Amino acid sequence: MADSRTTEARRQALIDAAGQVFLKRGFEAATTLEIAREAKTSKRAIYEVFGSKEELLAAVVADTSGRMVGPADLPVPRDWPSFAAALTAFGEAFLTQLFEEHRIAFYRLAVADAQRGGTLARSIEEKGRAPVAEALMQLITAAVMNGVVRIADAELVSIVFISMLFGETHVRLLIGALPAPGQEEIVERVGLAVEAVRRVAGH
Repeated sequence: MADSRTTEARRQALIDAAGQVFLKRGFEAATTLEIAREAKTSKRAIYEVFGSKEELLAAVVADTSGRMVGPADLPVPRDWPSFAAALTAFGEAFLTQLFEEHRIAFYRLAVADAQRGGTLARSIEEKGRAPVAEALMQLITAAVMNGVVRIADAELVSIVFISMLFGETHVRLLIGALPAPGQEEIVERVGLAVEAVRRVAGH
């Protein structure tokens, strides 16, 4: 047990350190030596745990996306109140992470990286956006199958929910035209998104 905790602690330390170095240097310029120094370990430890810098990047992005989908123990939605509660938990977790300053910086870095091969951009798509989108679709599909949502188009419900959550806000944050919304605004946005789904769902 102690060994597994030590291994997990070392893994998380490397993920945290890599996130900081990637933000500061960019993915291509970041070196495993600098990441190791930031994590107070060795380059060898990086390759033992992750195998490559690319796999470490994927772990950094996956670590972030895991916090964006809300609690893992949400009940299966069997009526509107339970579905609304699940959407609310999902939405608040998602926006809280999405609007964090270092997350915005990471997306800005991904946009710049796209011009140089897109390693970071591809990792964000595969390990970040895609798992979050899949988790939301699973939640909505369960609601459709249980008759909570009265239309069969789960993808449409997902589009409505995500569009109402942040609309053009993310783009405006990326270009620095808008300050990051605080928790009060996040709660308000999620409430409006859930209400939009309620109307589409036929409640």
